[in-house]
Amino acid sequence: MLQIAFVTIGVGLLAGWAGQRSRFCSIGGLRDYLIARDTTLLLGVVALFAAAWLTFPLVEAFEAATTSAVVEQAEGLGGLDPLALDDEKVIPDDGSPTVPLAAVIFIGGIGVGVVSTLAGGCPFRQHVLAGQGSRQAALYLIGFYIAALAFGFWSPVVLRLILG
Repeated sequence: MLQIAFVTIGVGLLAGWAGQRSRFCSIGGLRDYLIARDTTLLLGVVALFAAAWLTFPLVEAFEAATTSAVVEQAEGLGGLDPLALDDEKVIPDDGSPTVPLAAVIFIGGIGVGVVSTLAGGCPFRQHVLAGQGSRQAALYLIGFYIAALAFGFWSPVVLRLILG
């Protein structure tokens, strides 16, 4: 477990350093392209998609290799899989209407995109700016995490109210 923590901290520091040096911002890149046809920041978004396209097959291969270990660990916990997610429903099946998890994620993503655009940068850029000492970015991140927690805890309740 300690090794995972060190790897996570290392990757986070590397990503933060690269984000600061490159001024990466997905929303800023789109904004600059639409307003001034400047593709400088947009190249970072293209690089992000290319890296994801190359990385996902590697992650899938790693996941296939470790799935049996996770299943054995879950059986040791009494058959509970701590990594299992219910991809089908957000609301428990008690006869009430259900909403696909993808719809909830899509609505949350639109909300984050709108608020981030109004704040002037994507959440990654706000993290970099907060690390550089920007109080406005730190306030944005406080609101961002409060909203993320609230969305995670309250979305089933709100969806139940909306859907009747």
